[in-house]
Amino acid sequence: TSGELAIPSFVLYNGKNYTVTEIGTGAFYNCKGLTGSLIIPNTVVKINDSAFSGCKGFNGSLVLGQSVNYIGELVFKDCSGFTGSLVIPNSVINIGGGAFYNCTGFNGSLTIGNSVKRIGIKAFEYCDGFKGSLTLGNSLTEIGNYAFEFCSGFTGSLIIPNSVLTIGDYAFGRCHGFNGRLSISNSLRDINHGVFYDCYGFEEIVIPNSVETIDDYAFYQAPWESKLTKLNSLIDHPKSVVLGKSVFSGIDKQKCTLHVPRGTKAEYSTADQWKDFVNIVSPIVQIESLSLNTNAIELYPGTSITINPIIHPADADSTRLIWETSNSLVATVSDTGKVTAVSPGIVTITATTTDGSNLCASCKVTIIPILATSL
Repeated sequence: TSGELAIPSFVLYNGKNYTVTEIGTGAFYNCKGLTGSLIIPNTVVKINDSAFSGCKGFNGSLVLGQSVNYIGELVFKDCSGFTGSLVIPNSVINIGGGAFYNCTGFNGSLTIGNSVKRIGIKAFEYCDGFKGSLTLGNSLTEIGNYAFEFCSGFTGSLIIPNSVLTIGDYAFGRCHGFNGRLSISNSLRDINHGVFYDCYGFEEIVIPNSVETIDDYAFYQAPWESKLTKLNSLIDHPKSVVLGKSVFSGIDKQKCTLHVPRGTKAEYSTADQWKDFVNIVSPIVQIESLSLNTNAIELYPGTSITINPIIHPADADSTRLIWETSNSLVATVSDTGKVTAVSPGIVTITATTTDGSNLCASCKVTIIPILATSL
C-alpha cells in the first residue's frame, strides 16, 4: 500500500450508507507506504489497539476528529513521520498504553483535552521531537508509568492539574527541556519512583501540602546540568512525609533556596534530606491593618491608661510598635502604650509599625485640669 490514506466519514455498501464510527484493531498495521497527513473524521468515536502501529511513512500532520473518545493501546506506535503539533480533542476520555510510543516526528506542542481522564503506560514515551509546551487537561486523574519519559523537547512550565490523583514511575523521567515552573497537583499524595527524574531544566518546583510520600530519585537531577534555584514546599510537617532514597540528589543545595511555610523552618532544618538545603526561608507575615481600641480619651494630671492596639493578622511576625506623643509636657507614652497625663492640654498619641508595612494609628488625649474646690 502506498500514497495518502483518506478515511471516509461514510461507506457505501450494497446501496446503503454506513457511518464510520470505529477503526478496528490493527486495521492499518505496518502499512509503511502511506504518506502525507492523516485525518480522522469527526464521525469516528473509537480507535482500537494498534490501528496504525508501524505506519512510518506519514510525513504530515495528525488530526483527530472531534468525536473520538477512546484511543486504544499502541494505536500510533512507531509512526515516526508525523510533524507539527498534536491536539488530543476534548472528546477523548482514555489514551491507551503506548498509544503514541516513539512518535518522534512531532515538532510542535502537545495539548491533552479537558475530558481525558487517563493517560496509559508509555503513552508518549520517546516522543522527543516535541519542541513546545505540554498542556494537560483539567479532568485528568491518572498518568501512567513512563507516560512521557524521554520527551526531552518540551519547553516552558509544566502544570499538573489538581484533578490528578496518580502519577506513575518515571512518568516525566528525562524530560530535560522544561525550563520554567513545575507545579504539582494538590490532590497528589504519592510522588512515585523517579517521576521527575533528571528533569534538570526546571527553575522552580512547587510541592503541595497533600503529599505524604516521595519515592526514590523523584526529583533527581544531573548535578552538572541542574537549573533549579527555588524549591517551594507547601508541606506543613516535613517529618511526617516518608522520603525514599536520594529524593533531591543532584540539586545544588547551595544555589537552590528551599521555601517553606511560615513557622516550619525549624522542622525543615532538622528533617531528613530537607535539612541538606543551605538556604531555608519562610515568608514574613506583615501587619495588614492597625487600629487602637479607642480614638479619644480624657485624663486628669497624674493618672494613666493603657491604649491597646488592634493588629491584623494577629500572628504577624513582628508586632512591635513605636509609640510617640505630640507633646511630652502634656502627656507621655511608654513602649507598651501606657499614657500618663502630665499637665492640662491636648496631645496626639501615635503608634507606628516597625515591620516595613508603614502603618500607623492615633488617639486624641485630653488632659483635664483639676479644679480647686472651696472650703
